[in-house]
Amino acid sequence: MVAGPQEARTFANMIQSLTMPATTGINPILFAEPKAGSEGTVTILCGPNGSGKSFILKTLINLLNEKDAAMTTLSQGWSLKRSAGVASHYRPRHHVTAMRSAGVLTRARAGYVVKSSQPEKYSQLAIFGALLAALPQCRGFDPVKWETDPAYRQSQIDNVGPQDEELGYWFGTQAPPFVSAFNKAAQGRLGVRHNKDGLELLLSQGEGASAPFPNWSDGQKSLFTIFAITELLKPEVFVFDEIENFLHPALVSGLVSHLKKNCRQTVLSSHHPHLV
Repeated sequence: MVAGPQEARTFANMIQSLTMPATTGINPILFAEPKAGSEGTVTILCGPNGSGKSFILKTLINLLNEKDAAMTTLSQGWSLKRSAGVASHYRPRHHVTAMRSAGVLTRARAGYVVKSSQPEKYSQLAIFGALLAALPQCRGFDPVKWETDPAYRQSQIDNVGPQDEELGYWFGTQAPPFVSAFNKAAQGRLGVRHNKDGLELLLSQGEGASAPFPNWSDGQKSLFTIFAITELLKPEVFVFDEIENFLHPALVSGLVSHLKKNCRQTVLSSHHPHLV
Protein backbone atom coordinates (compact mmCIF):
# COMPACT_ATOMS: atom_id res chain seq x y z
CA MET A 1 0.00 0.00 0.00
CA VAL A 2 2.77 2.43 0.92
CA ALA A 3 5.48 3.12 -1.66
CA GLY A 4 9.08 2.39 -0.77
CA PRO A 5 11.73 5.06 -0.10
CA GLN A 6 12.12 7.48 -2.95
CA GLU A 7 15.90 7.07 -2.95
CA ALA A 8 15.57 3.37 -3.81
CA ARG A 9 13.64 4.03 -7.00
CA THR A 10 14.78 5.01 -10.48
CA PHE A 11 13.32 8.22 -11.89
CA ALA A 12 14.02 8.43 -15.60
CA ASN A 13 10.44 9.15 -16.49
CA MET A 14 9.68 12.85 -16.36
CA ILE A 15 7.43 15.11 -18.40
CA GLN A 16 9.41 17.34 -20.76
CA SER A 17 6.76 19.30 -22.64
CA LEU A 18 3.06 19.56 -23.45
CA THR A 19 2.18 20.77 -26.93
CA MET A 20 -1.17 22.50 -27.32
CA PRO A 21 -3.29 22.61 -30.48
CA ALA A 22 -1.78 25.04 -32.99
CA THR A 23 -4.79 27.37 -32.84
CA THR A 24 -3.80 28.57 -29.34
CA GLY A 25 -0.52 30.07 -30.50
CA ILE A 26 1.23 28.70 -27.38
CA ASN A 27 3.58 25.81 -28.18
CA PRO A 28 4.94 24.08 -26.27
CA ILE A 29 4.64 24.32 -22.48
CA LEU A 30 7.98 23.27 -21.00
CA PHE A 31 8.37 21.53 -17.64
CA ALA A 32 11.44 21.61 -15.41
CA GLU A 33 13.01 18.17 -14.98
CA PRO A 34 14.81 17.18 -11.76
CA LYS A 35 18.42 16.10 -11.84
CA ALA A 36 19.67 12.90 -10.25
CA GLY A 37 20.18 13.33 -6.52
CA SER A 38 18.43 16.71 -6.40
CA GLU A 39 15.10 17.81 -5.00
CA GLY A 40 12.05 17.60 -7.19
CA THR A 41 10.98 20.46 -9.42
CA VAL A 42 7.88 22.65 -9.30
CA THR A 43 6.34 24.12 -12.45
CA ILE A 44 3.60 26.73 -12.02
CA LEU A 45 1.08 27.69 -14.70
CA CYS A 46 -0.10 31.22 -13.98
CA GLY A 47 -2.54 33.53 -15.68
CA PRO A 48 -5.85 35.36 -15.24
CA ASN A 49 -9.18 33.68 -14.58
CA GLY A 50 -10.46 31.92 -17.65
CA SER A 51 -7.05 31.61 -19.27
CA GLY A 52 -7.19 27.80 -19.31
CA LYS A 53 -4.94 26.77 -16.42
CA SER A 54 -7.32 24.17 -15.03
CA PHE A 55 -8.15 22.90 -18.52
CA ILE A 56 -4.46 22.38 -19.25
CA LEU A 57 -4.00 20.40 -16.04
CA LYS A 58 -7.00 18.21 -16.81
CA THR A 59 -5.66 17.56 -20.30
CA LEU A 60 -2.25 16.71 -18.83
CA ILE A 61 -3.88 14.11 -16.57
CA ASN A 62 -5.83 12.69 -19.50
CA LEU A 63 -2.59 12.22 -21.41
CA LEU A 64 -0.92 10.58 -18.42
CA ASN A 65 -3.80 8.10 -18.20
CA GLU A 66 -3.27 5.58 -20.97
CA LYS A 67 -6.99 4.93 -21.30
CA ASP A 68 -7.62 8.61 -22.13
CA ALA A 69 -4.44 9.52 -23.99
CA ALA A 70 -5.37 8.26 -27.44
CA MET A 71 -8.75 9.98 -27.43
CA THR A 72 -7.32 13.27 -26.13
CA THR A 73 -4.46 13.30 -28.64
CA LEU A 74 -6.50 12.32 -31.66
CA SER A 75 -9.60 14.41 -31.06
CA GLN A 76 -8.08 17.56 -29.56
CA GLY A 77 -4.56 17.77 -30.98
CA TRP A 78 -2.57 17.69 -27.74
CA SER A 79 0.71 15.80 -27.39
CA LEU A 80 2.89 14.98 -24.41
CA LYS A 81 6.65 14.48 -24.56
CA ARG A 82 8.29 12.41 -21.85
CA SER A 83 11.77 11.10 -21.24
CA ALA A 84 10.10 7.72 -20.57
CA GLY A 85 6.75 6.39 -19.40
CA VAL A 86 5.52 8.00 -16.19
CA ALA A 87 5.21 5.32 -13.52
CA SER A 88 2.76 7.07 -11.22
CA HIS A 89 0.94 10.36 -10.91
CA TYR A 90 -1.71 11.86 -8.69
CA ARG A 91 -4.15 14.73 -8.95
CA PRO A 92 -6.02 15.44 -5.71
CA ARG A 93 -8.87 17.89 -5.97
CA HIS A 94 -10.42 20.26 -3.47
CA HIS A 95 -13.86 19.42 -2.10
CA VAL A 96 -14.39 16.03 -3.67
CA THR A 97 -13.99 12.54 -2.27
CA ALA A 98 -10.30 12.75 -1.40
CA MET A 99 -10.62 15.95 0.62
CA ARG A 100 -13.92 15.13 2.29
CA SER A 101 -13.22 11.58 3.37
CA ALA A 102 -9.44 11.22 3.68
CA GLY A 103 -9.76 11.43 7.47
CA VAL A 104 -12.81 9.20 7.92
CA LEU A 105 -12.76 5.41 7.39
CA THR A 106 -16.12 3.73 7.88
CA ARG A 107 -16.48 -0.01 8.38
CA ALA A 108 -18.37 -0.14 5.09
CA ARG A 109 -15.52 1.56 3.20
CA ALA A 110 -12.96 -0.70 4.88
CA GLY A 111 -14.93 -3.66 3.55
CA TYR A 112 -14.65 -2.56 -0.09
CA VAL A 113 -12.29 -4.22 -2.52
CA VAL A 114 -10.15 -1.25 -3.56
CA LYS A 115 -7.72 -1.11 -6.48
CA SER A 116 -4.74 1.19 -6.95
CA SER A 117 -6.58 2.59 -9.99
CA GLN A 118 -9.09 4.18 -7.56
CA PRO A 119 -6.85 6.96 -6.22
CA GLU A 120 -9.20 8.56 -3.67
CA LYS A 121 -10.20 5.26 -2.02
CA TYR A 122 -6.72 3.79 -2.34
CA SER A 123 -5.03 6.80 -0.75
CA GLN A 124 -7.53 6.80 2.11
CA LEU A 125 -6.68 3.19 2.95
CA ALA A 126 -2.96 3.96 2.65
CA ILE A 127 -3.31 6.83 5.12
CA PHE A 128 -5.18 4.82 7.73
CA GLY A 129 -2.93 1.79 7.26
CA ALA A 130 0.16 3.89 8.00
CA LEU A 131 -1.50 5.48 11.03
CA LEU A 132 -2.89 2.28 12.58
CA ALA A 133 0.51 0.61 12.24
CA ALA A 134 1.81 3.30 14.63
CA LEU A 135 -0.75 2.58 17.40
CA PRO A 136 0.40 0.27 20.22
CA GLN A 137 -2.98 -1.50 20.33
CA CYS A 138 -2.48 -2.59 16.70
CA ARG A 139 0.76 -4.52 17.35
CA GLY A 140 1.50 -7.09 14.69
CA PHE A 141 -0.19 -4.93 12.06
CA ASP A 142 0.18 -6.56 8.63
CA PRO A 143 0.36 -3.95 5.82
CA VAL A 144 -0.07 -6.57 3.09
CA LYS A 145 -3.26 -7.96 4.62
CA TRP A 146 -4.47 -4.39 5.20
CA GLU A 147 -4.11 -3.71 1.50
CA THR A 148 -5.66 -6.94 0.25
CA ASP A 149 -8.07 -8.26 2.88
CA PRO A 150 -11.23 -6.24 3.67
CA ALA A 151 -12.09 -8.48 6.62
CA TYR A 152 -8.68 -7.80 8.14
CA ARG A 153 -9.20 -4.06 7.76
CA GLN A 154 -12.48 -4.26 9.63
CA SER A 155 -10.86 -6.27 12.41
CA GLN A 156 -8.16 -3.63 12.83
CA ILE A 157 -10.82 -0.97 13.20
CA ASP A 158 -12.19 -2.96 16.13
CA ASN A 159 -8.70 -3.23 17.65
CA VAL A 160 -8.32 0.53 17.96
CA GLY A 161 -10.56 0.70 21.01
CA PRO A 162 -14.15 0.95 22.23
CA GLN A 163 -16.77 2.89 20.33
CA ASP A 164 -16.47 5.98 22.47
CA GLU A 165 -16.54 9.38 20.77
CA GLU A 166 -14.96 10.96 23.86
CA LEU A 167 -11.91 8.69 23.76
CA GLY A 168 -9.03 9.65 21.46
CA TYR A 169 -5.73 7.93 20.72
CA TRP A 170 -2.79 10.17 19.88
CA PHE A 171 0.11 9.42 17.56
CA GLY A 172 3.61 9.60 18.95
CA THR A 173 7.12 9.24 17.61
CA GLN A 174 6.33 5.96 15.83
CA ALA A 175 3.94 7.68 13.45
CA PRO A 176 4.96 8.38 9.84
CA PRO A 177 6.78 11.71 9.26
CA PHE A 178 3.77 13.40 7.65
CA VAL A 179 2.10 13.37 11.08
CA SER A 180 4.76 15.57 12.67
CA ALA A 181 4.79 17.81 9.58
CA PHE A 182 1.04 18.26 9.83
CA ASN A 183 1.14 18.79 13.61
CA LYS A 184 3.71 21.55 13.16
CA ALA A 185 1.80 23.26 10.34
CA ALA A 186 -1.59 22.98 12.06
CA GLN A 187 -0.15 23.81 15.51
CA GLY A 188 -1.96 20.86 17.01
CA ARG A 189 -1.78 17.13 17.66
CA LEU A 190 -3.19 14.41 15.44
CA GLY A 191 -5.14 11.49 16.84
CA VAL A 192 -7.88 9.01 15.97
CA ARG A 193 -11.09 7.86 17.60
CA HIS A 194 -13.48 4.96 17.10
CA ASN A 195 -17.04 6.15 16.50
CA LYS A 196 -20.18 4.20 15.65
CA ASP A 197 -19.37 4.04 11.93
CA GLY A 198 -15.64 3.33 12.06
CA LEU A 199 -12.64 5.61 12.54
CA GLU A 200 -12.11 9.32 12.20
CA LEU A 201 -9.13 11.57 12.77
CA LEU A 202 -8.97 14.12 15.57
CA LEU A 203 -7.05 17.36 15.87
CA SER A 204 -6.32 18.66 19.34
CA GLN A 205 -5.57 22.38 19.67
CA GLY A 206 -5.45 24.87 22.51
CA GLU A 207 -6.92 23.86 25.85
CA GLY A 208 -7.46 20.20 25.04
CA ALA A 209 -10.44 20.71 22.73
CA SER A 210 -10.48 18.12 19.94
CA ALA A 211 -12.16 18.48 16.56
CA PRO A 212 -13.09 15.41 14.48
CA PHE A 213 -12.08 15.47 10.83
CA PRO A 214 -15.52 16.57 9.48
CA ASN A 215 -15.22 19.71 11.63
CA TRP A 216 -11.72 20.66 10.49
CA SER A 217 -11.28 23.79 8.42
CA ASP A 218 -10.91 23.48 4.66
CA GLY A 219 -7.25 24.46 4.97
CA GLN A 220 -6.55 21.78 7.60
CA LYS A 221 -8.20 19.10 5.45
CA SER A 222 -6.30 20.19 2.37
CA LEU A 223 -2.95 20.37 4.16
CA PHE A 224 -3.34 16.96 5.80
CA THR A 225 -4.41 15.25 2.58
CA ILE A 226 -1.53 16.67 0.54
CA PHE A 227 1.09 15.89 3.20
CA ALA A 228 -0.18 12.33 3.61
CA ILE A 229 -0.68 11.21 0.01
CA THR A 230 2.56 12.69 -1.30
CA GLU A 231 4.63 11.06 1.43
CA LEU A 232 2.89 7.68 1.31
CA LEU A 233 2.25 7.26 -2.41
CA LYS A 234 5.26 9.26 -3.64
CA PRO A 235 3.92 9.97 -7.12
CA GLU A 236 6.55 10.82 -9.71
CA VAL A 237 4.26 13.52 -11.08
CA PHE A 238 1.98 15.45 -8.72
CA VAL A 239 -0.63 17.76 -10.27
CA PHE A 240 -2.77 20.21 -8.32
CA ASP A 241 -5.07 23.03 -9.35
CA GLU A 242 -4.75 26.17 -7.17
CA ILE A 243 -3.04 24.41 -4.28
CA GLU A 244 -2.97 27.65 -2.28
CA ASN A 245 -6.74 27.64 -1.75
CA PHE A 246 -7.66 27.89 1.97
CA LEU A 247 -4.01 28.19 3.06
CA HIS A 248 -2.11 31.03 4.74
CA PRO A 249 0.88 32.16 2.59
CA ALA A 250 3.36 30.86 5.17
CA LEU A 251 1.81 27.39 4.89
CA VAL A 252 2.02 27.53 1.10
CA SER A 253 5.79 28.10 1.31
CA GLY A 254 6.23 25.10 3.61
CA LEU A 255 4.02 22.98 1.39
CA VAL A 256 6.10 23.72 -1.71
CA SER A 257 9.24 22.65 0.19
CA HIS A 258 7.46 19.42 1.17
CA LEU A 259 6.50 18.72 -2.44
CA LYS A 260 10.10 19.15 -3.62
CA LYS A 261 11.22 16.55 -1.10
CA ASN A 262 8.47 14.00 -1.80
CA CYS A 263 7.61 14.36 -5.51
CA ARG A 264 10.08 14.36 -8.37
CA GLN A 265 7.97 16.64 -10.54
CA THR A 266 5.12 18.88 -9.39
CA VAL A 267 2.83 20.85 -11.70
CA LEU A 268 0.61 23.51 -10.14
CA SER A 269 -1.73 26.17 -11.44
CA SER A 270 -2.07 29.47 -9.62
CA HIS A 271 -2.71 33.18 -9.97
CA HIS A 272 -1.64 33.83 -6.37
CA PRO A 273 1.24 36.36 -6.15
CA HIS A 274 2.85 34.69 -3.16
CA LEU A 275 3.09 31.28 -4.82
CA VAL A 276 4.25 32.65 -8.17
